[in-house]
Amino acid sequence: MAGELDGNSFVTESNLEALIANYLAFLSPLIDDFIWQNESFYLVTNASKGDVPAHLYGKTKFGDNVDDEWFIVSLLFKISKAFPEICVSISDNDGEFILIEAAHFLPRWLNPDNSKNRVFCS
Repeated sequence: MAGELDGNSFVTESNLEALIANYLAFLSPLIDDFIWQNESFYLVTNASKGDVPAHLYGKTKFGDNVDDEWFIVSLLFKISKAFPEICVSISDNDGEFILIEAAHFLPRWLNPDNSKNRVFCS
């Protein structure tokens, strides 16, 4: 989710922990009283590995309640609007499900094979 603070320095684990605290504080009014089907929304740090810098990562089991999945999408959208320096990527067991949902509105040439690392804005 968050990869770089600026073009020259990569985020450290302590920086990422601070970002998690900021993001969760921002989302607190929305998630504090939310009743989750299986697991609640959470973010953790993921150490750098090879060419992938340290970043934030989240994983949630939503079971049969896709409303939880879409609620998480809305939370991540709100975070990305409030903190424009971050980049958010979302996938589920079907893959890039937002790309799948938006298929009728995207150009015909766009598909999962050529959409990697593309940015979509509303």
